[in-house]
Amino acid sequence: MSVNGKGFILPAAEAIPAKANDKVMVVDKKGQIQTVKSLGHPNLIELYPLLRPTPKYSEEQPQPSKYTTITLEIILPGGRIDEHFNETTAEMPACDLALYVVSGRMRVTLGTMEKIVGPETLIYLPTNVRRSLTNLGKGNAKFVRISGSAQEKKWGQPVYLKMPTWIGEQKRKVGATQNQVDNNKNGQKVLDENRNVFLLSVAEVVPIKAPDKIMVIDEKDQIQTIKSEGESKLLQFYPLLRPTAEFTKLQPAPSMYTSVTLGKMQPGGCIYAHYHMHNAKMPIYDHVFYVISGRMRVAIGDVEKTVGADTLIYCPSDMSHSLKNIGKGIAKYLTIRGTAEGTKMGGPVYSKVPACD
Repeated sequence: MSVNGKGFILPAAEAIPAKANDKVMVVDKKGQIQTVKSLGHPNLIELYPLLRPTPKYSEEQPQPSKYTTITLEIILPGGRIDEHFNETTAEMPACDLALYVVSGRMRVTLGTMEKIVGPETLIYLPTNVRRSLTNLGKGNAKFVRISGSAQEKKWGQPVYLKMPTWIGEQKRKVGATQNQVDNNKNGQKVLDENRNVFLLSVAEVVPIKAPDKIMVIDEKDQIQTIKSEGESKLLQFYPLLRPTAEFTKLQPAPSMYTSVTLGKMQPGGCIYAHYHMHNAKMPIYDHVFYVISGRMRVAIGDVEKTVGADTLIYCPSDMSHSLKNIGKGIAKYLTIRGTAEGTKMGGPVYSKVPACD
């Protein structure tokens, strides 16, 4: 891991896999949530926490994020994550939850919706919507799980609708029937939230238009707004999730605290060094890049490193950062931004007029 102040670069290969939970929550036959002893994560599922508001995953970087949790999850052939939702209470409010499919073929159920999905698909659902994922392919299914909340460490734990198949036959009798789940208070709340669920293929998204103006620091260290020549032709941005409805007519204002954008950078393309405007109205927020494919040179503050696929790059929005595709093919990456302030995300401020070196 490369660390610079509060920023860091973490290849997934260096992340510590998540340990099995000692207990899981299950809805019983009376529609009540029970906590039972767990036998651990199934062998067909691998979890790699990359970013969270706690220092558990790494002793080098204490509490790097405030509002965002990111986990790389891998389901081996034949594996599945059984149907569940996340607990929601006054102390554990519903939060943004998005899954971005990197590779593989999965059957996804979201409430009453079921669909088979592949790479470059974004799945959005509030925490209290029931869902399941099954790997239908012959290879590993890989996806990035992104959670965002204004409550920092307050993340609801998964509640299974019946005993997960990997827990053990002897305890599966704890689970409720589907009718019992649908009729109880928690189950009804799950069903009521189905209107917020959507699956979105990148092919359905309209790329972001070039901004008319950009902000640049002048020789006197003052921020000036100048006319832009438009985004480089070597860059394409596909907004997948944001706290507005501008990018798609499919779902109005789906998220509250999280934005997710897919970036495609042609060979030689770059995002020039910049930070994001911050003041009382534009607070500093979690700012993350997740490299899906390609080879990039990344700079965060005074740290520079060459990275490849499955690398997480974290820097607060007020820290200077840049990316350049130094490979021979297209570099794909996710830009993830999390804040408790909804749409209050400051625009980029460049150290000089953007130009790739």
